[in-house]
Parts: sequence; C-alpha cells; structure tokens
Amino acid sequence: MKILQINNNHFRKSGTDSVYLNLIELLRKNGHEVIPYSFKDKNNIHDDFDDFFVEKNFFYKSFGKFYSLSAKKNLEKLIVATKPDIAHFHNIIGGLSLSILPILKKHNIPTVVTVHGFKYLCPAYVFIDGKGEICEKCKNGKYYNCILNNCAPEGIIRSSGLAVESYLRDFLFPLTNYIDKYIFLSSFYLNKYIEFEPNIKK
Repeated sequence: MKILQINNNHFRKSGTDSVYLNLIELLRKNGHEVIPYSFKDKNNIHDDFDDFFVEKNFFYKSFGKFYSLSAKKNLEKLIVATKPDIAHFHNIIGGLSLSILPILKKHNIPTVVTVHGFKYLCPAYVFIDGKGEICEKCKNGKYYNCILNNCAPEGIIRSSGLAVESYLRDFLFPLTNYIDKYIFLSSFYLNKYIEFEPNIKK
C-alpha cells in the first residue's frame, strides 16, 4: 500500500513528530511504500521525497500558517507523481495548514488523522483559560471566549489570533467534510471529541 504521511516537522522536535517518524519506519519495515510530506528544514531526516517538501518562505511566515498555497501546490505535485492509496496526517495546524485537505479530497484519497491534542476543539489547545482554570467555553464554536478569557499564555493578541484561526478553520475546512477516520490516543480523547462533535468517525 502507498501511504502518504503528513506532518509539519520531519525531524524529532516533539512527541507528535516522534510518532510520525516512528510510524514511517514501522510501515516501511512491514512492506508498505511510505511517502512523507512536510517542510524543508536543516534538521530534517533525509528522505527520497525531500524535493516535494515546502519552503518556509516570507509568505508562509506572514500568512501561510492559516492558508498555504505552496503547501497545496507541492502536495498536488506529490500526489500526481506517486498516486498514494491513503493519506494520514498528524500535526499540520499552524504549518502546512488545513488548506491542503481539499487537495486530498479532489484526488479522492481517503484521509485519516491521528489526534495528538485538543487543538480542533480549543483554540488555546489545553482547555485552560487565562486564569489557569479548566475551561470549555469555546464548545459549539464559541471561540470568542478565547479572547474574552485571554486564554493564550502569550497574551491577548495571540488569544485573538487563535480565535480567528479557529473560526476560519471551521468555516473553510470543516473536519467532517474532509476526514474519513480519526485515531485517538485514549478513550478520554475520543469521548471529548464526540462530546464536541458527535459526527466524528473513530
């Protein structure tokens, strides 16, 4: 099987990156053809598909974290060249961005996501507000609460940016329109996502 593995980093920067890289190694050891897709970076582990990776240019640093034309363009080139059977992505928010999802849909590629956190539910990721208290006020898309409660540790500007990003994400790329299956790290993750989005298919 040809499996497209997608993640913001192609080196070990976080636990998510380790899962992504370990999975690539495991799948290849079991006879699958794995096609990684990520950003170009001096720390990257070399791969035969490096040329398709995305440059972090000025546009990316300014606007690309929300919508990346280059990530979409390069992904389509990679798909045409390799014809993957399935796509599996990990962390792409704030990097490759969810703007790549319509390309996978366009080419009728079944898409799976491993959910490594609560970013799709909480703009500030962790269900903790600016006072350090547990908070789920953004449930049902009420992301303005991220601003009202100044949830981002970096301050109100960051909180505002995260809220806007979440509104744009839900409007432009509703996950239930683009994701075929979800992989959750625990039953707690699964139950929390179903509580917020009953149509999620585990």
